[in-house]
Amino acid sequence: MGNKLQDSTAGAFLNTARQYHEAARRLFPQRESVELPLYFHYAHAIELLLKAYLRSHGLSIRKSHDLGILLQECRRKGLRVHSDLQNVINLLESENKQQGFRYYLFASTTRPEISYVSETVDEFMAVVSDYVKNNPEIVPKKTIVKLIVSKPSRGQS
Repeated sequence: MGNKLQDSTAGAFLNTARQYHEAARRLFPQRESVELPLYFHYAHAIELLLKAYLRSHGLSIRKSHDLGILLQECRRKGLRVHSDLQNVINLLESENKQQGFRYYLFASTTRPEISYVSETVDEFMAVVSDYVKNNPEIVPKKTIVKLIVSKPSRGQS
């Protein structure tokens, strides 16, 4: 069995990032009552977008959630980012590194205001989407099957 991250294409990372981004966009109107899941979705979308960019350059993707390191690697490969993305990542990292968006973190942290995150991720999504679309990759020839199993029906007794 291969390394799951190495088997993933830039397009797969991008499509998954789009799903987390869309989930965040749908949760955004309820932001006051779903704050941590909303931050988690945006932070994960950023992570997947950075990995999509790296993968589009044929690079191996390491198992890391460190947005700062991923951003540095992308910059070394030519990604030019607006200062807002750098700021948002810097502010998210104090909580993201400690899984603070997945679990309650009993520690002092900083985070950017959620509207700032939303706007920044919207812009970054467009940048990476355009890049991946304009830089096609060689897609491995293999069949992937994802089965969805429904709850079994109960027989009449």
